[in-house]
Amino acid sequence: KKHPVAAYILDACIAEVVGGHFRSKADAYSLNEFVHWVCEVHECSIIYLWNLMKQREPRLGQCVRIQPRMALSDEQKADRVAYSRYMLKQSQQGRLLDYIWIDQKKTWIRPAVGQKFWGLKGAQKPEEFTGVIESDLLTPEFKDWRTYVYVAVSARLGPFLICMCTGTGGKASGVQDNTTWKTMRGTWAKTPPTGEIRAVIKEAWREISTHPDWPKGVEPVWSLDNVSVHNSALKGWDDPNGWRIRAGIQGTVMQPPSYSPDLHHVVEHAIANMTTGFKDMLFYGAMDPTAQVALHAGQVRMPTMDEFFDMQCEAFFTS
Repeated sequence: KKHPVAAYILDACIAEVVGGHFRSKADAYSLNEFVHWVCEVHECSIIYLWNLMKQREPRLGQCVRIQPRMALSDEQKADRVAYSRYMLKQSQQGRLLDYIWIDQKKTWIRPAVGQKFWGLKGAQKPEEFTGVIESDLLTPEFKDWRTYVYVAVSARLGPFLICMCTGTGGKASGVQDNTTWKTMRGTWAKTPPTGEIRAVIKEAWREISTHPDWPKGVEPVWSLDNVSVHNSALKGWDDPNGWRIRAGIQGTVMQPPSYSPDLHHVVEHAIANMTTGFKDMLFYGAMDPTAQVALHAGQVRMPTMDEFFDMQCEAFFTS
């Protein structure tokens, strides 16, 4: 069954999507009342409406837009305020020196190609510009290569730990499918599961407990953002027979509220610096054109994932 939509309504929907900088049609449907209303009135799906819109504005099929910030509830806002006040007191007492901030980052080796997006919200008018990055890593061999790492940073020690985790790999990368970590359901994990995150915490504890710059007798405060896999990993932290006690790990846990990565900005800032440095190495120093020609001619071997990880480690520890 066809659901005709008038041209002026389609133009209005396009204006709403462009002005709202929605990342996907699902976001436009759930977050924009007008687009949702059009689908309801015309008894059509957002997929059908989106296809009609793309016929009038082909750029919708190429554009990536900034996703609007999630609308927080009053309770979530109160949690953010309470956490911020607590952290200010911790800062005044000098306790932030004892925090260990841990988070993860997945990085694609091969950059996206041909993306276009409109200017950020608040600009005088939407301006289209191309987001293409010229790189020797745009060849098909690197299409699905990515690293998945967990990092740990501290005000006392700086960036002191980076671990390659489940999720790192690519078809031609030489990295085998994960045969170490399983999910709670017993299937092989595709991203770091609870057990692997606990292993990262154990490794971080080994690092700080033997580090000469970490004061003896000072227990760390472990900070991981508030997502389900981290909550599962930290479950049983204070259990006398739990995994943390058996591993001899000391310290307490302090997590930011849900949907608040901006309040976990210490490690987020370190990850952003690492990513910038790593991308600079990839785009401007990893493979010069001469090496690329030799690669395609079969005169040199493909770079390995370990070499890319070493570059990421260098960017992490020096940025």
